[in-house]
Amino acid sequence: MKHETRNTNHKSQITEICRDMSLCLSVKGIKIILVAMMIAGWSSFAYCESGTAIFKSPLVWRTDGKGDYGLSQLQQGVYEVKETFLTAGQIKSIVVSYKSKGRVSLAVSVNGGIDYMDVVNGVPLDLEGQGSGVKGQGRRLKWKASIGANSQLEEVSIVYTDTSGVAGSFGNPELAGFKYRKKINITAKDNINTSLFNQVVKMVISTGDSLAQGAADVSYQGGVAIGFRDIRFTASDGQTSLPYYVGKITGDDSEQLAEVFIKVLQIPSSGVDIYLYYGNKLASDDSSIYEVFDINPWDYPDETILDGKVKEVATTLYSFEITMDQEEIVRLGKFSSTTLKENGNLVLADGADKGSFTSAVINTDFDIRIIKAVYTVLYPESGELRLDISADGGSTYRANCVSSRNYYATRGDFFIGSEIDYRFTFSNGRSAENLIEVDSIKLEYASGEISLISPNGREILVVGEKEEIIWTADEYGAYNIKLEYSFDNGKTYNLISKKVPNTGSFIWDVPQEFSDAALIKISDPFDFSVFDVSDQVFRINSKEEAARGVVLEEEIISAREEMIDLSAVIDDMVIRSDKKSYDVLVKVRDKMKDPTVFLDGAEITYKKGKVIAINPTGYEWGSSEKRNFLIIQVYLTDDEFDQIKPRSINTGKVDVAGALIFKEQKNIINLERLKFKGKKMGQVRKSLKNSILSKEIIEQVIE
Repeated sequence: MKHETRNTNHKSQITEICRDMSLCLSVKGIKIILVAMMIAGWSSFAYCESGTAIFKSPLVWRTDGKGDYGLSQLQQGVYEVKETFLTAGQIKSIVVSYKSKGRVSLAVSVNGGIDYMDVVNGVPLDLEGQGSGVKGQGRRLKWKASIGANSQLEEVSIVYTDTSGVAGSFGNPELAGFKYRKKINITAKDNINTSLFNQVVKMVISTGDSLAQGAADVSYQGGVAIGFRDIRFTASDGQTSLPYYVGKITGDDSEQLAEVFIKVLQIPSSGVDIYLYYGNKLASDDSSIYEVFDINPWDYPDETILDGKVKEVATTLYSFEITMDQEEIVRLGKFSSTTLKENGNLVLADGADKGSFTSAVINTDFDIRIIKAVYTVLYPESGELRLDISADGGSTYRANCVSSRNYYATRGDFFIGSEIDYRFTFSNGRSAENLIEVDSIKLEYASGEISLISPNGREILVVGEKEEIIWTADEYGAYNIKLEYSFDNGKTYNLISKKVPNTGSFIWDVPQEFSDAALIKISDPFDFSVFDVSDQVFRINSKEEAARGVVLEEEIISAREEMIDLSAVIDDMVIRSDKKSYDVLVKVRDKMKDPTVFLDGAEITYKKGKVIAINPTGYEWGSSEKRNFLIIQVYLTDDEFDQIKPRSINTGKVDVAGALIFKEQKNIINLERLKFKGKKMGQVRKSLKNSILSKEIIEQVIE
């Protein structure tokens, strides 16, 4: 792939993963746990500049029935949910936030309840970071709660990210318009060996640049509003709102101090981080003494009566060490007459006939040329919904985008950029019983990669015969591709066609002209900066000369490659915590051999089974890869990944233009152990049916 802005930043995409059986293979003595997910074929591979971002409402359990799932009025004891939620990809991180009274702790499982991990209310659990307490890998989500005496669990909300591209929820409407935030760490000074739940923490906040000579715990400077109305607090996830109450305010316009009481959901013995948001001059006062101290306003209608007495109670049990980080600038989603329902879906605010939601910007490190959005709507008959998409950070939008349709910057659908965001505009139907709701949106965006597979160099074609040109351009979808050929190593090109359907292959009538420096070029007919050319020249000759000639294999370095022996199976069934899951793309068809070529005195032979590419599990391979490759899921440490992945090696040779020739060094999987030997690809595809293999089929194909 030749491209004006190329990199190797891989984003995870949606795929279904099966873990019916684990295998064990070794590369240079390395033990690698394999989960077999096999699809047959062959092709070369180009790294793609693409991404998927999925925003969806949280999974919500509520006692009032307004969530996604019901929640019983739970009493003291241990409660485990019956249902298992299956995510599209392997779970990467989880945030569990819940509303409760008394002492309630939760644990979460990603493998259907086999292993549970304790969570801190509102604190992200990073499974990819492999931190302390992480158990298992998977996409089967469950939770259980331990409820203490005189305690109650009212609501559970789970936001997760996974390898399919799920990036989280729509955000928090209460934070719309805030420009800055600071992280605050809270740790109990007393020797506490357990967590504190729904603990009220008192801190003094200053509007000045300093901390008022020790008189304040936290300071903030941007967009100060009278009475501290422009502040909000969240849990460690930066999204879950925390109730707060602004008490006594002292000082003058140059610097004010306020005693603020915050209800922190859970404070472990090691401490916890929360966030202070500020810098929104249009914010209204959200301070509430009743929410912080769980007081019924009907019992104490005059808030001033409570002032002092309640605050004194709140600070008698524990004292806290409070530290503050530097200011961060935030770019959050914008809610305009829109909000989130109890189940987390995006809707119009109460009483509004029209409204909009604009997402936070997703930054990429490549230019976006192709965008597709797929969104899920409930009650579409209840109003009108319009989706607009931008790739230049909101400067311009493509209006009225249709779900599941590809849009191309090269065709003028939108302006190329590297910052993507989306905007929903709602219009409510006057007679509708329900409001139209958005449950999720998936954005697929790409730079527009085109990769030529064949002919890719060193082949010998026959004049006048038909030759199949093969490529991958799956990001483009239904699109016309331009094909050209050169007989002078790329100095000039001749048009084959500029309107070739993007099917992945084209039958070319080889011209009646000999050449030792032929190339094929494939490109976007609307953007010539997106193209690919044969890696090396190939020859066009007579049938007789072609029969006598022998094509040199691209991977000439293969004589030094290691063999991966699949016979060493199932002697290590444990997936260690330092391993990560990858999909390995494997070639399953031999090319021609050259018995006359030697490397370091050894005859070169070319084995099928070469590892062509490796990506994190969940990566969405193109249809050509799925059709033409063997794909195996493996668990690797970082060192194992570095050893098994293909790498470029300088051969020390130059091409006809004088440029250095680089070869790809690849490992080989011994596919004879899988009984692929002697089978044609069509037979292999038919026998495997492009499906994930069960344990029984694996036993059938392994010797």
